[in-house]
Amino acid sequence: MSVSSDRVGTSPYSSAHWFLAGLVALAAAAFYPSWLLHFVQASPLQHMHGLTGAAWLLLLISQSWLARTGYRSGHRWLGRSVLLVAPLFVACGLASIHAMLNSEHPLAVRFGVNIAFMNAIALIAFAGFVGAALRDRARPQRHVRWFACSALLLLTPALSRFIGFWVPGLLMSSLDQYPVNLRLAQGVLLAVLAGLCLHSRWRGAGGEPFVICGVVVFAQQLGFELAGAGSLWGGFTEWYRQLPILIPSLLAAALVVTLLWIAWRRGTPRQA
Repeated sequence: MSVSSDRVGTSPYSSAHWFLAGLVALAAAAFYPSWLLHFVQASPLQHMHGLTGAAWLLLLISQSWLARTGYRSGHRWLGRSVLLVAPLFVACGLASIHAMLNSEHPLAVRFGVNIAFMNAIALIAFAGFVGAALRDRARPQRHVRWFACSALLLLTPALSRFIGFWVPGLLMSSLDQYPVNLRLAQGVLLAVLAGLCLHSRWRGAGGEPFVICGVVVFAQQLGFELAGAGSLWGGFTEWYRQLPILIPSLLAAALVVTLLWIAWRRGTPRQA
């Protein structure tokens, strides 16, 4: 291991693991009432979706810490697990959309089509951000920012649930409160992205990944407001929910693996 190339402190956002740990804590509190509190009764799909999301955040925490402490060879070695964890997360996410569209839960019945649009956009963007991070792994500033965007996509579902379960005055006392909390969470995310973009520009680094992530968030919210059962998207979800759950999930996993492998091959690794 080269001392010059592996020197501690050369990684952008060298304290990112602490912020990601905070996101894990937020998610744990947010999903405690609906998942962790009923862990034994939860479905296998709920477990898979929750655990793959947690695995992704823990992977990013580990990668940030390894880069920060100078273990660049370990960072590169562990990075290969992205090719497994990211496709699993997307596959479980699509399966969760399918399950929600077939659920009789009041929230799913009223907002399922709208939430499905948001989640589908998030999964597509997630795969794109991870692919871009692998492609740009020789460019640390962009590499780190793409991965940060992949994690920030998880902020809205965690924060909106946290608000609905734990914030007085905004508790989910009725289904009408859900869009309010969602818009608030999306607003917080857009503010975070704006701050990160300005910070990047101030540091002389490109903030384009955060701009693109902001466009994704705006498209998500616009789709949530406009998508409905009678829309073109509503017709697509009606077709999608009737498919066997494994078909779209396995196809998506295969497509994401292919995308990430191509991105990996196109990127030029940094020299040790």
